[in-house]
Amino acid sequence: MKAPALMIALLLLSTGGVLAAGQGIVITSDEAGDFQYLDDFTTPRLFHDAFLDNVPLDAWQKGALVNCGPNRNRTLTYRFYGDRMIDSVDVQVEQSANGPNLGARNMLYLSLNGLDWTLVVSSDSQEADQNGWQREPLTIPPEQAPEFLGETEVWVRVVLDNYCGLKTNTSNEVRRLEVDLTVGEKPGPEADPQAAQRAAWGELRRATGWRSITLDYHDPIDQRAPHYYEDSDGWLQAPGANPHLAIEESEGFPMRRVHLGTTRSPLSLAAFVKVQRTAEPLMARIVVRGTRESSREMNVLWDGKVVATFDVASYFDVDKAFFVELPGRQRAGMHGLRIAGPDSGAILVRQITLAGMGEISWAEKPALPAGGSLEALSAYYMPDPEPPEASQAVEGRHKTQEAGLIIGGMQRLYREHADFGAVRVVVRNSSRVPVRISNLQLNGKPIEESYVDFVDSDWDAPGVVWYRIRPRRLAPDECGQIYIRFRHRPEGRQATVTVNLENGEPLEVNIPYRRPRVVIDYVTTNESMDTLYVYTRRHRGRPGKITGLTLDGQPMADVQIYGEEFPGGIALAVAKLPRTLKPYDYHVAGVTTNGRQAVATQFRVLPFFFPRSSIHVPPSLCEEMHMNLAMWHEKPLETCEQYDLYTTTCGPGLARPDAGPLGLAGVNPAPRTARRHLDCYERHRPPAELGGVRTICRH
Repeated sequence: MKAPALMIALLLLSTGGVLAAGQGIVITSDEAGDFQYLDDFTTPRLFHDAFLDNVPLDAWQKGALVNCGPNRNRTLTYRFYGDRMIDSVDVQVEQSANGPNLGARNMLYLSLNGLDWTLVVSSDSQEADQNGWQREPLTIPPEQAPEFLGETEVWVRVVLDNYCGLKTNTSNEVRRLEVDLTVGEKPGPEADPQAAQRAAWGELRRATGWRSITLDYHDPIDQRAPHYYEDSDGWLQAPGANPHLAIEESEGFPMRRVHLGTTRSPLSLAAFVKVQRTAEPLMARIVVRGTRESSREMNVLWDGKVVATFDVASYFDVDKAFFVELPGRQRAGMHGLRIAGPDSGAILVRQITLAGMGEISWAEKPALPAGGSLEALSAYYMPDPEPPEASQAVEGRHKTQEAGLIIGGMQRLYREHADFGAVRVVVRNSSRVPVRISNLQLNGKPIEESYVDFVDSDWDAPGVVWYRIRPRRLAPDECGQIYIRFRHRPEGRQATVTVNLENGEPLEVNIPYRRPRVVIDYVTTNESMDTLYVYTRRHRGRPGKITGLTLDGQPMADVQIYGEEFPGGIALAVAKLPRTLKPYDYHVAGVTTNGRQAVATQFRVLPFFFPRSSIHVPPSLCEEMHMNLAMWHEKPLETCEQYDLYTTTCGPGLARPDAGPLGLAGVNPAPRTARRHLDCYERHRPPAELGGVRTICRH
């Protein structure tokens, strides 16, 4: 074993084998309140004092911490904490980095909590010497220092990075770290944002004789209070009721907005409280496990309204207790408590305790009233369209911008196109109570049993690729749509779709495998969203004349029809709406022919100008429409993070580490290519108030 490694091993043995100093470094100041931490790296104390990431033992050499290509982001994190507020902070890092020749940079970050970091200085902003070395010390700019004062702790992070992607000689060195602090008075009670709620909780507990109700993960699984998890469609499921909902309650009650592949994560935790008589006040104490992966914005909702929001995250894994005053007088009856996070951070609830002056108890989820029913407004089969004859690109691509590439084999593909398609069922809640669609059956068996395995199945295997129910819960008279996409349609002459309800009799529809006489091609509104345009296409036979238009199952009165007998195969119905539609809402449009309901489809209300691609689309519009698209033109990192977008660009160049958010690196285009894109964008971009697409850049 080499000497440096032996010294490190002995140090680790003497400190219990840990790679960090527990909770950090305690600020032990002198009488004047001054504190200094100094490490010249002559000993491997950094392995004890710092929290390390990607720092192997051999990165320490006596007198320096070093790095070389292709190693990324070797990180030392120090926490300095005490019981007095910090009045001044100064950090000095003696370092060397060769950015121009070896792709190296050293960076200094500061934080107040170990989670939110500010880059205060980087070596790549320094002027290099003739050999490419940037050697100026890293220190806090005086104007930034006040941002990190006034708390009882401060975090310092030093990062040695090499972004060249190749093996190099030593490219980074950190030879000395000095942290100077001055501390003052101890924080007062106002420093605890929950001090008032904590005191109110204690008073309420004493006044009620310490009576309370608790949902606690420590309780045996079969003896826990009733609780439920929100599924992706908004329905509340009991633990274990749905095998596709990933719930593991060994450490608490989990929820998170992430994609898990074959399963779904629960979006929120819900519990129901029964109040026997009007109660005031009523409070909740919620204990949550805080980690670096936890949500930064946990919402607590009471009867559907947000009553409190908390930052749950913590650099260390700790349990955090939050106190919530439930506003107003709580009337006798059933109330709902829900915990949810709007971001992808994890929330692990360990315990929920409620206390109040009235008699309260946990309750089961209220059931939907019985008597629900659905009626089918429209149900038909949609075969895949024939490939366009002599097309320039049929599942191929353009050879150049001017001339297309015709692939003969592709022209002959899918001669059985009519056997590949989908079924669409449009339904309306015909009862006076809300209904919820629980599941579907296809030809007498659960639809999941008809899924096609893309890996193991034949290319033309019959079965279901995907299906969608939107929405699953329907208010009285509300309409919805069921869409089932086949790979190759199942055998037989028709598909039988059974729509099962949570609180009513199932609806069964038989759908022949034949092309409908007419289909609705396109639905849109005018700019003010008070006029509806419905384009209908004739597919076969003589469907008759278009005689009317429906919206959400109701006949429209003010309708004007153009081409009622489908001249050229197309007809247009225009209707003045009784009320303005809301952007992004879903509705159902239908057309009737000769007085009969012919066909209906679900559509979404989109802005008058909306993106059909990711070229020249304003980021704000992408955010409004929940579009997470790769932008053709590179966007600044700050813009992408603001609107939660990913970004790439075209053109040759080197990968740049900060070109995209969340670790997705963009491509830095060659200067001339980037200049051409920018010039083209400036020439052709549409007026700001339109936010649409006018011209595609061909560079």
